[in-house]
Amino acid sequence: NKARPCGVPCYSQRCADHAASQKAERAMSKDMVSPRSALKSDPPPPILCVQVQIQMSHEEVYRVDRKHADMRTALMPHMHCTISACTEYRHPFRYAHALPMNPFYDAFSLLEISGSSLFVCIERDAGRLELMIGEGGAMRSYVTIFKPNGKERQISPARPIVEQAARRLGRSAGCVDVRVEDLSNWLFESSASKEFPSHDMVVTESQHFADALQHFLSESVRGAQTTPSRHDREMTVASVKRDGMSLQFAPLPFRQDREVVLLAIQNDFKALQFASDEFRHDREVAAFAVSQNGSALQFAAPALQSDKELVLAAVAQRGMSLQFAAPELKRDREVVLKAVFQNGVALQFAGEELKRDCGVVFAAVEQNSAAFVYGAKELQHDKRVCFAAVSRNGMALRSLPEALKADLGVVLAAVTQDGSALQYASEGLKRDANVVLAAVQHSGKALACASEEFRHDRSLILRAVARSGAALEFAADKFKKDKEVVLTAIAQDGLALQCVAEVLRQDREVVLAAVAQNGFALRLADERYRHDRAVCLVAVSQNGMALQSVAEHLKDDKEIVLVAVRNCGAAILCASEDMRRNREVALAALSHNGCALPCVADELREDREVVMAAVRQNGTALRFAPPLLKADPEIVLLAVRQTGAALRFASDALQADPEVLNAARMASRAAL
Repeated sequence: NKARPCGVPCYSQRCADHAASQKAERAMSKDMVSPRSALKSDPPPPILCVQVQIQMSHEEVYRVDRKHADMRTALMPHMHCTISACTEYRHPFRYAHALPMNPFYDAFSLLEISGSSLFVCIERDAGRLELMIGEGGAMRSYVTIFKPNGKERQISPARPIVEQAARRLGRSAGCVDVRVEDLSNWLFESSASKEFPSHDMVVTESQHFADALQHFLSESVRGAQTTPSRHDREMTVASVKRDGMSLQFAPLPFRQDREVVLLAIQNDFKALQFASDEFRHDREVAAFAVSQNGSALQFAAPALQSDKELVLAAVAQRGMSLQFAAPELKRDREVVLKAVFQNGVALQFAGEELKRDCGVVFAAVEQNSAAFVYGAKELQHDKRVCFAAVSRNGMALRSLPEALKADLGVVLAAVTQDGSALQYASEGLKRDANVVLAAVQHSGKALACASEEFRHDRSLILRAVARSGAALEFAADKFKKDKEVVLTAIAQDGLALQCVAEVLRQDREVVLAAVAQNGFALRLADERYRHDRAVCLVAVSQNGMALQSVAEHLKDDKEIVLVAVRNCGAAILCASEDMRRNREVALAALSHNGCALPCVADELREDREVVMAAVRQNGTALRFAPPLLKADPEIVLLAVRQTGAALRFASDALQADPEVLNAARMASRAAL
């Protein structure tokens, strides 16, 4: 190993002075677990465990919080995580670091936990196991300065901390996974309960323990993983029922249990990858997995990926699983046809000879036009295949060769399926009246792609805006002043008012037609119509949120506001302060949308009848009620009967009330 002295900053002045260290040591001594009070599973020697939280600012430590904890409790959230690396640090005796192959040192280890930024520092000193647990990169420096017991390490030029090369662990390093739970069990049940000799003149107690830890990480865990006594089978079954992927954390005996494996696969097909090799070679298990999802084929043994019957079942369930079939089955016409019938894009995984098979390619593009690009080049010029592609998806016209973009039959099929495909037609066909008419009849916006002369064709413009009012944008300016064309456009889309000439935006008939179709068109109208009470009433009756566009004085008009909130309860947010304090308006809004409760005036949220109206419409509106009303049995019962999910917003006392709990269960069961 290449050893190097740690270049660590002196955090001692920032983190703790000598007095604080002594105080921490005394506190830790009090907190040590006494053998008399230990559980049966605890080892005889005391275990010191400290959780450390390091706060940094601009890459400098400014606060370190240390807290004593039970080792199992501290590690519990990470029990199923694996240890990804182990780094040993050596603290040589005075001046001994210069000796070749120096045997005179104390040792401690730093473990990295996968899936998090957690670090665990472990060392043994004076017959006591000491752990320090913390998160973040600063832990690397902190553990080289302070021991778990709070004392500073005696670092000097004559006694540097020497970091050994990190040892990678887990599957990514080609090793057996070592879980935090395995480490915890080992510390409690085996090595931690043994006396490590400290009388050896050369090898220290900490060295013995560091060597034992390394041995455990490489060898002992294999035996531990085959010890089912550590794990409860019922808990494993319950776990894989909730999350099939938790099978990866189960010990080997349970990954060799057929029932457990099948339950995991039933929850998540990807769990097959964590089953024992025996089940990955088991045809019955693989068949069950691919029936859940054809992609499970990728986790089956290679021999099963060559099983035609199994592969047929997989591609029938998910065509894209063809990619996981054996090469010879990717050249099998029956298998490939089954795959492209389910998903045409699976053609990309077929053998090259089948990509030249007109029948296979035709079937693929009929199912999904995107498969067209995966066919052989010569078939991309086949009119029959191209026609099938654009009939399925007009936009596939863009991928066709130029010759077929100029083919009347192909282009007509494309624009009939999607008018926007007109943009990919040849220039000659963009001037063809039949093609342009077919396009605008499907999508008025296709007018944007038509030749310029069609933008002056009144008959075509009328057809286009009748199909899509927004097509008015692409018409010649003279039609934006044509009242008949404009009324046709806004009857289809009120927001087409933004494309209308200014002179017609001042026309009351046009504005009324627009807001009747879409209340939000009020914001596009001439300013005077925002003060027109009749126009505003029409707008808010079509969409209550149009209230935000009416003049300020009309937001205080009770009739207009009532019409708005009855259409959309949240519109009360756009009303004046006086209207938000109006009880009748609030009740009308909450009867439409109970979750508008936070939008009413503060004093009304304290009103029992107002809150009842809200939870009657939506039980989860209880979250916005004041604490006093969250403790009201009648209101809470009304809320949970509307939806059981409201229970979590009730007071603690009512969350435990049998009648409330029963009502919530009944509501949840009815929803299911």
